[in-house]
Parts: sequence; structure tokens; C-alpha cells
Amino acid sequence: MSPALSAETEAERILRDVSWLADPAREGRGIGTAGLRAAGEYLEKRFQELGLAPAGEGGGYRQGFQVITSLQAAPETALMLGGVAVPAEALSVLGFSSEDELKAPLVFAGYGIRDTSLGVDDYAGVDVRGKVVLVRRFVPEREPFLDTAVQRRHGDLRHKAWTARQQGARALLVVDWPESPSTEARLPTAQPEGTGDAGLPVLAVKRSAVEALLPKLLAGEKVEAALKVRLEVRRGDAFNVVGRIPAGVPAGQRLPGVVVIGAHYDHLGLGGAHSLAPDRHEPHLGADDNASGTASLLELAHALRARREHLRRDVVVVAFSGEEAGVIGSTVFTRAPPAGLRVADMSAMLNLDMVGRMQANRLSVLGAESASEWPSLVQPLCEQLRLECALSGDGYGPSDQTPFYAAGVPVLHFFTGAHPDYHKPSDTPDRLDAAGMARVARVAALVAETVAGREAPLTYKKVPAPLPRGDLRSFNASLGTIPDYTGAPDGRKGVLLAGVRAGGAAESAGLRRGDLLVRLGRFEIGGVEDLMYALNASKPGESVSAVVLRDGQELRVEVIFQESRGRK
Repeated sequence: MSPALSAETEAERILRDVSWLADPAREGRGIGTAGLRAAGEYLEKRFQELGLAPAGEGGGYRQGFQVITSLQAAPETALMLGGVAVPAEALSVLGFSSEDELKAPLVFAGYGIRDTSLGVDDYAGVDVRGKVVLVRRFVPEREPFLDTAVQRRHGDLRHKAWTARQQGARALLVVDWPESPSTEARLPTAQPEGTGDAGLPVLAVKRSAVEALLPKLLAGEKVEAALKVRLEVRRGDAFNVVGRIPAGVPAGQRLPGVVVIGAHYDHLGLGGAHSLAPDRHEPHLGADDNASGTASLLELAHALRARREHLRRDVVVVAFSGEEAGVIGSTVFTRAPPAGLRVADMSAMLNLDMVGRMQANRLSVLGAESASEWPSLVQPLCEQLRLECALSGDGYGPSDQTPFYAAGVPVLHFFTGAHPDYHKPSDTPDRLDAAGMARVARVAALVAETVAGREAPLTYKKVPAPLPRGDLRSFNASLGTIPDYTGAPDGRKGVLLAGVRAGGAAESAGLRRGDLLVRLGRFEIGGVEDLMYALNASKPGESVSAVVLRDGQELRVEVIFQESRGRK
């Protein structure tokens, strides 16, 4: 340990690390940026400085994996409508489009909405089987589409593509052509979306490309379409940073297993699809999300390394990448742990994500229902540090603890709360509470040391979905699955199950972690989005056949949908 490091206070060390990670020079630590790579290299040096043993691949600190960094139409992509070539600047291939080359009749299907519960079917009387279907972008500006939730569901372009595919269309064109005069919105751009394509080519076109054809289509005249879609997909390297603190008690007192502590160090880069300031193309610094958790992780490792002689289990410290792209790094880690680790040996996983804005001395500790011992174990430690800890929730959530919980590991997620700067450039270091982060690191270190000293393992609880609040009626179905958002390792279509929810329809039908769901009733399932749309089109109590691939064999089971509670 360097003299400079030892002379600093906890808060000073944390603030130094946050300031470096959330500096504009890091480019928002977006996937594929030099700034994210530099952040990973910085963390490697910090792990080494703190005395953590390398626990990645090949005797180093890194666990590498690949991510999609960019997606765009290849030069040979082309579209002809009515024998006229559409200019390249008047069309855009969407990120979930499949690649294909075809010729087929062009037909018009309104907004491409089909929802019997709303009494709307734009496909009624329109035969789109084997054809290219043209639909309007967004939704009508009238009832029942004035509700925001309805607008989001039926204006979603991937949902329009799914609906078109279910009706037998071979390709989908989308144009911003509302029923009342309006300025045309910019064409959507090709961005990576999900782990699979929509099963058909999907292009957005400008009004100028179809304005001469729409009267013909409305009159039922024949219009031919020809298209060729090819995509250029660029992938980049990303890596988790993994270190280990070996237990320091005498060999005869050591316990089997490890405690995993993690935080993600990536963020949104210059903005993009997940930014809540979409018009600002500038570094989204991610000071709270999640430089705060990463810096607190380093401080936590510093504290545990200093108390190594008290540890009875090893502690594995992981800085994850790819969280903002769908918890990719933590999923890779649980799917294939490095350095001889096994998921079965993980006693618990503690996750620090957004811990930089403590208010009123209050800390949320999520995942408290993932093990029966968590409340009695954590609360006394919070009281010891005079922290008001609110314990709640199962192990699911949009952060890196989810893949661990789905794999059968008790988890906790330390969190100081949401704020208006979330996913915006204004999430800057000057708005953080360094002293509060130091207290989070302290309590998490106490929890880790306590778990590392327990002879009895924590009792993992597979928590069912909570009951809905109030006397509410739902018409959507739940299967009770936890998707693996990185997709099948070999790129096959389907939804890889990271787990199933206790008491859910999937568990009752015998589905389990590792199954690849490829069909649900009448719907082919190519990816997570297909599963979501299939569930939205189904009803509780309905019985359908589910097809999964397990150990290379096709397995067909009957599932009975349950009522949706906001879960898949």
C-alpha cells in the first residue's frame, strides 16, 4: 500500500476514485469507448495497489467478453417501391431487423395495430401473408390511444414488427404519416436492441418515399416492393475486473465457498437510447450510476484487505462492465466464472449500485427476501453504524445482483435512491455525498465479513412474484421466467432462461434454468421481446404448449398462464 493511499481518509479515497471515473475524459464510460477501457485499466491498477490477488482469466485481473458496439446498414442495402429506388437518405434499417433479400407485393395496414381488447384491428380484411406491409409510425391521436401506456405499447416499433410477423408479413416498412398534418419526425437509427432480431426485415422510410404510392395502396392497386437488407455489426471487447482477498485465518479454521462483492463501472457514454436527456450528445458522467458504487467497492476492498486475518472465507471483488447494456458482465460471470470459481460455491453476492446520494441517513438494502437470515444479520450492523436501513425486496431488479439470484445465490443490493439526474449528463461528482458512500462501504464490509465467518450457509429463498396492490384486473399473462438477456451462448434464437420464479407457471410446468424457450403456444420465440409480446397477447388461465431445448433435445410441456404482476 502506498503512503499516499494510507494517509487519505475513506471519503477522500472514494472522492478521488469517483472524480477520476466520472471525469469527462472517460467519455461517459460507454460500451466500446476508450474511456471505458481506460476505466477498466485504472481499476486493474487499483486492485493491484490494494493488494487483491488476480482472479480473472490467465492469471490476470480481466474476464473478457464481446459486446455489440455499433450496428448500421451495409452499402448493399436497398429498397425499391413501385419500381423506383428509394434514396439511401430516405430510409433507415432498424437495429432489430433481420437480413433478407426479397420481392413481394406492398400492402398498407394503417398503424399496424391489432388489439382486440381495444377493439382495434388494422389488419382486418388485409391479407399480408408473404407480402411487405407498410404501416404508420406512432399511434392515432384519439381514444383509446391517449393513455401513455397504450401509446408506448402500440407505438413501439418492435411491437409493430412482431404484429406484422404474426400476420405472416415478410417485411415491414414504417412511415411517419399521421392522420392530421404534422411535421415529420427524424428517422429512427439502427441501434443494437435486444439479443435477437424481429424475424423479418424492418425499415423506416420518409414520407417522400411513399407519398405517390399511398393513394394506390388505399385503392387496392398493385404495388411491388423489392428490398435487400444487410447489416454491418461491429463488436468490441469488454472486460470485468476480478480480484480476490484470500481468507487469512489458519487453514483449519477456513470455510468453503466465497463471498462475491460487485459494482458496475460502465455507463451510457455520450447518451443514446437509454439517456433521459436524449437530445444531448455529450458525456453522461455517471457519477452516481455507477462511479459511486465502483469507488465504494474499492474502499470496501481496502477495508476487508486490512482485516484479512479475520476472514474465514475468501472474498471475490468484481467490477462489472456491460451492466447498462443488459447486465452482460455479471451474466457472463455467473455463466462461466473465472479462475476455477463455481456458482455453487458462492455464499452470497453483495451489489453496490447508485450509493452516492444518501439522504436523511437512509440506505435501501434490496434483496432482503433472497435469504431468510438477511434481516437479522443486516439490521444490527446498520444500527452499529447508526444507519437507517430499509430492507425489502426479492433478488430481482435492473442491476448486477439479478443473474446471481437467478442462479441460486442470496443477494443484497445497496442503493441510496433515485434522483432527477439519473441517466443524464448532470449526474456529476459534485452532487455526491462522499461521507455517505464511506458509510455504505463500511456497512457492506461488515456484512461481507459476517457472511464470510458464518459456518452455516444462508438459506436461499426463491421468492414468488408479489401480489398486486388494490382490486385490479389484469388481462395479460405471466409465465414466471427470468430471461438471460445476453441470449444463448451460440447465438441461437429463443429465450435462454436464467431461472424461473417460485410458484410461477414455468416452474409448475417443469421449466428450469438453462432451458432455451423457442415456442409458446402459437408464437415463435426468437428473443426476449417476442416473449413479452406473446405474453401481452395471452390471458391468465390460458393453457398452451411451450417448447424448449434442453441438453440438445426438444422438450414440449403444457403451461397455464398466471395473472401478470409486471413480470415475465
